[in-house]
Formats: sequence, structure tokens, C-alpha cells
Amino acid sequence: MTEAGSIAAGLILIIAAGVFNGSWNASFSPKANLAVCNKTLKGKTEHDQDTVEEPINDLMYHHAFALFQIYAALINIPICIFWAGGINRVNAIVAEAAKTPSSIVLIVLFSLLWGVGTLLFGLACKIAGVGLGTNLSMGIIAIIGTFLPLIVEDSLISAAGGVICIGLFICCIGLWLSTKAMSMKDEDECKYAKNEAEEGEKDLEIVDDKVLDEDEQSSPLVESKNSEGKSESGAASNDISLRTSTYMHLRRFTAKFKKSPTSIEQEKKYSSLQKLLICVATGVCASQLQFAFVFGQRITDLALGVDEATSSIPGSTHKSGGAAIIWMLAISLGAPIAIVNGIYSSPVPLSSAIRAPPSRHLKLIMTTSLPWISHIHIYGVCTTTLLPEKVAASIAWPMLMMITTGQALLLSVFLGEWKVASKETIRTLKRSIVVTLIGIAILMASVAVPTKSPV
Repeated sequence: MTEAGSIAAGLILIIAAGVFNGSWNASFSPKANLAVCNKTLKGKTEHDQDTVEEPINDLMYHHAFALFQIYAALINIPICIFWAGGINRVNAIVAEAAKTPSSIVLIVLFSLLWGVGTLLFGLACKIAGVGLGTNLSMGIIAIIGTFLPLIVEDSLISAAGGVICIGLFICCIGLWLSTKAMSMKDEDECKYAKNEAEEGEKDLEIVDDKVLDEDEQSSPLVESKNSEGKSESGAASNDISLRTSTYMHLRRFTAKFKKSPTSIEQEKKYSSLQKLLICVATGVCASQLQFAFVFGQRITDLALGVDEATSSIPGSTHKSGGAAIIWMLAISLGAPIAIVNGIYSSPVPLSSAIRAPPSRHLKLIMTTSLPWISHIHIYGVCTTTLLPEKVAASIAWPMLMMITTGQALLLSVFLGEWKVASKETIRTLKRSIVVTLIGIAILMASVAVPTKSPV
């Protein structure tokens, strides 16, 4: 394959990886009925599932997320061992790398911090809202993950580095616009729910007046003079049932556009500065995975035969599998934090997850664990074998983050989360997508720019 063909293939695969990474999040929506059940609990709305008291013999969010991490780690381990050249070679490489303990210790440290970042991501979305929590955290992850490789490869002050920074800046503007669109959507939903509630109250007042009139007509004094009093009393009873039914329908109808009392309390509990700091902490911790690869370079060198000690290690490793051992360690070490938190935080008994039907586990694996693991290894292939070495991670990483965010936005549209959004809100959403695409196009174009720093 020619160099141009290799670069084109790498860019296409990064887009595919972003689509995979953006799709698994939507599987946790109850509406999708994939990783999480869509059953409605008695006396609870969809947004109040974090306060549920009744057990369900199916998967809800916390247990589903824990299982997603478990299955992902179990699937990833044999893939990484195979990619690195077999179990004997992996053991020999790790044993050789352990002779300089600092590299292993740092990989463990940064993998754990990455796991903390995964945990904080859910917290950021919970207290700052999905729009701000997701976009601000992803923006910070994209910025740190882009600049770090440029600095390490000494390519920041170069033509390619300048183009990458411009593309990243435009992508961040797109993220800001998408955050604004989400905020506008929330306002539209509140207005819509308020209007529906006011119209419903007017309807209930009409029903109340009708019922009162018929109650007066069906009083004992009137009934003694009216041979059809029994039937009129029955009509009044039916209208009372109608009033109750209308009221309950209205409550159910508007509940899906309102945040749960718990969510409102959470968002009011924290100041804007605290929300910002939690999002920043999320982005910083989630970016630590890049440091695991930087300080795990010795393992990569041993796997690829760059280190002199490789001659005593059995087998061989394909160029695309040079970082496979680091991926195996990172995911295996980062996953337990989210797993323990998911089991501990779930308000639903663990027995409900244990009794979940096999089909639910299969759906979870196919729509969350496999796409997530796939995007990781596709990203690894692109950065190690297809894109220019000096700027590979700096191009692929922001592209991956932006495509992931865009994919999540499109899926939210598909799931009907923007049905009541105003025309202005939809226009803002479209602008965010267009601006982000322009930023991605500039990032893609940076592969054709020289990477040598000016002398």
C-alpha cells in the first residue's frame, strides 16, 4: 500500500472508530432496550430510576455498566495476548520490563487514574448535566490528549503542529456550540412541559366545573324529583374517573421532560465553579491513559524488537501490536474502579442483575463491550501503522473525540431527545455539527503538512 493509501485508510478507520465509540453510550438508554431494560417501575418515572426500591429481574444502569466493563476486560485480554505474540512472549516482555520497576509502576498509576476519570465522567454528567458534563470533559480530554504527543514527539512547533492546533481550536468551538444547543434544548423542554401543564390545568378546571354541576343535579333533593338521577350520578362518577385519568396522563406526559427531584437537587447543590472543576478533573484523569503509553514505551520497544534485550524473548510481535500489552494492563487495571462503583452505587439488588435473561447480556456485549474494544484497537492500528508517526496520535485522538461526540448527538436525535426543540435550537445544533466537521477536515489535512520543527 502506498503512503497516501495508508494515510487515507487510517483516516477512514479513525472515523469508524469514532462511530463505534459514540454508539455504545446510547445502548444505556432505556428507550433503546439494549444494555438496560426499558421496564417502567411502579410509581417511578424513567428519570427516577436512581431511587428505585422494587427489584427488577433485568439490568439497570449501574449493574449494566459494571458488566460492560467486566465483559470488555475479559474480551480484551485474549485479543491483546494474541496481538502481542502469545502468552509466553507477553510473560517474557513483562518480566524484562519489570527489571526497571518504574515503567510498570507508572503504567499501573496512570491506568488507575484513567479508571478514576471514567468514574468521574458519570459524576460530571450527573451534577453538571449531560450537555455540559459530556462536552466540557471531552473537550479537555481532546486538548490534553492532542498536545501531549506533540510535545513528546517535539512536533508542537512545526507546520503540522500549527495546523493540528487550528483544527483542534475549531473543533472546540463546535463542542461549545453543541453545549449551547443542549442548554437551549433543556429550556425548550421546560417551556413545553410548562405549557402542557397549564393547558392540562385548564382542561381539569373544565372537567371540575362539569362534575360540580352534575353533582348538584344528582343531590338527594334533585334525585327525588328526577327519575334519571341514578344515571346522572353514574355520569358524574365517570367524569371523576376521567378527571383522575386526565391528571395522571398529564403527569406521565410531562414527567419525561422534567428532571428528577434528585437531579435538580444535585445541580443546585454545586456552584458553577465546582461543576467546572469536576469536569476539568474528569478530563485530566481520563487523559492519563496517554501517559501510560508514554511511560510504557519500554514495553513497546521490547515488543517491537527495538530494545537490545528483545533477542532473548521468544516469538515476535506485529508492528500494530506493539502497544497491545499496555492496552491489556490499562483496561484490566482501570475497569475494577468502575465495576466496584457500579455494584456499590446501584439502588437495585444484585440479584436483579443475576436473574437477567441471557438475551440481555448478549445485547450488552454486542452493543457496548465489543464496539468499545473495537474502537480501541482500531485506534491503535491507525496510530502505529497507518498515520505519520510524529503526529499520528495528535491527529487521531481529537478526530476520535469529535466523531464520538458527533455520533452521540446524532443518536440522541434518533432517540427522540430533540423532538420538542425549537427551530433556533436545531439551527444551533446543525451549526455545531458543521463547525466540528470543518475542524475534523483540517485535522485530516494536517497529515500532508511537514512535521519537522523549524531550525
